[in-house]
Amino acid sequence: MATQLDPIERAEQASPKLAPVKGLLILGAVAVVMGLFLALSYALGITQTWVAFMFTLLWGTEKLKFDKLFACVLGALTGLVVAYALHELLAVFGPAGLALVMGVIVVMVYCAIMQWLAVAINTTCWAFLTIGAAPVIQAQDEFPGLFAALALGVIYFAGLAWLAQLFMKRAAPKA
Repeated sequence: MATQLDPIERAEQASPKLAPVKGLLILGAVAVVMGLFLALSYALGITQTWVAFMFTLLWGTEKLKFDKLFACVLGALTGLVVAYALHELLAVFGPAGLALVMGVIVVMVYCAIMQWLAVAINTTCWAFLTIGAAPVIQAQDEFPGLFAALALGVIYFAGLAWLAQLFMKRAAPKA
């Protein structure tokens, strides 16, 4: 029984090795896409663009499948919210705030072990929590900007992925 592959999987199987010229064309397209994103971010005053790129990287590990998009977005939001809570509660309550957030993280770990709430507590969540809890991020008071960068990244990169998949479906030879 033959299975249907999505356009990205079909492209992966059809061309395992690229010619150098085609690789350069893809590199040029990636540079344009990234340059446009950075220009849009700059125009909107969004400086923490790493959030959008991190999200795209993690969704990319899911092969940019739209059925995985919600879990990646929710995971990123969960991780950023807990990192933000760490920032705010530590500033307001000191060690007691840290203890509260650590309690939340322990509950999250238990949920991960039990595979509960996997749509929100997933690899994307842990990546964003790990980075968001880093001292260099915690020292900045820019968490609202992180959420804005995530929103822009989701809209921009998911929109481009949707357009690319639409184009690939239309360009695919009819079976």
